[in-house]
Amino acid sequence: MQDDELSIGAVVRYPRTGTTGKIVEISNSEGYTFAKLDSTELFYRADMLIPARSLKEKKERTEISDIERLNRAEDLSSKDLEDAFDDVTGVGAG
Repeated sequence: MQDDELSIGAVVRYPRTGTTGKIVEISNSEGYTFAKLDSTELFYRADMLIPARSLKEKKERTEISDIERLNRAEDLSSKDLEDAFDDVTGVGAG
């Protein structure tokens, strides 16, 4: 992005990592312009940023408790596992 396109509140993306965020601070150092993004609290070189259409909402990860994990495992019968392994073909057939 050009320096004249930078503004606080602009939504941008850093294509190398896919990081997207709003610019919260702009600074100059060693001949480069940097923009700080709200999503990471890190500075990115402005010439490496591109405009983004919108911020995507991140899915919240839900932790599965050990008990839930055990209940799910118990739902699989040994017959289900046998049937799944019987369908294996090719390199993974062993």
